[in-house]
Amino acid sequence: MEEKKGMPGWIKGCLTGCAVMLLLVVILLTFVCQQFKGMFQGVAEAENSFEQLTREFGDYDAYQPDPYVSITADQLERFLRIRESMEDDRFRMEDVFAGFDLTVDEELSGPRKVWTVLSELGGLMNPAGQYLAARNEQLLQEQMSMGEYAWVYGLTYHSWLGHNITAGPKLNVDGEARDLFADSDSPFSPRQQQRRYRRVIGALFQNQIDGVPEDDPERLELLQQEFGRFENDLRSVIWKDGLPEADAAVLEPYRARLEATWHAPTNLMEMPFPEGGSGARFSIK
Repeated sequence: MEEKKGMPGWIKGCLTGCAVMLLLVVILLTFVCQQFKGMFQGVAEAENSFEQLTREFGDYDAYQPDPYVSITADQLERFLRIRESMEDDRFRMEDVFAGFDLTVDEELSGPRKVWTVLSELGGLMNPAGQYLAARNEQLLQEQMSMGEYAWVYGLTYHSWLGHNITAGPKLNVDGEARDLFADSDSPFSPRQQQRRYRRVIGALFQNQIDGVPEDDPERLELLQQEFGRFENDLRSVIWKDGLPEADAAVLEPYRARLEATWHAPTNLMEMPFPEGGSGARFSIK
């Protein structure tokens, strides 16, 4: 009885070769995914902690400042505990910025060049995410919402102390220290930082105005006048010409501690990122 012929050798060889190639592709993809996961683990941590903040306190624009005292001593104490506890984190982030180098070898091309760029960006984004996650954990510990933090941050550092809204790090690109985002439309460009500040602080300021009782037209007029000035000066901060006396009196004893905790390189990371809209203009309700 004649034996059945098996699969031709060339087909066996082809299938074996395909199986080996498929296995190599799977191994390569697994390695790449693991590398990317490691690169951006800090970003995932930041997103998770921000979601926890939102679950506990709502969106940033749910916060309503007191209609009569913009910042209380209790808020400043909690805010400064957060800022002071983050001193080492800020210095580590500053070292990361200083060590960033997007100088790519011109001889590289294709996947190697892409991988080099992604590796450098991952080396920046991962610690940035870890910084934000640590900040968010401190907010949860002090029971301070993202909106409350942004409000106190904006009034103390920008309105009162006069620090630049668009302050940020200088990064090494092609062997030259410069602002990586200056000529872009990224969320970290000076133009977008200004718009983000206006959207966040403008929404919170409007919440404060909404809280003024109808039987206090004098207070309402004061806040509305400042809001109108702010709305029409696209590069301004609120209370550019000086906070109300009651607010300034609360802040004055904390001047030295606030100055000591201002940190220009990480400034661009502190305001939340509102979704939708430019945030360039507001209207009083």
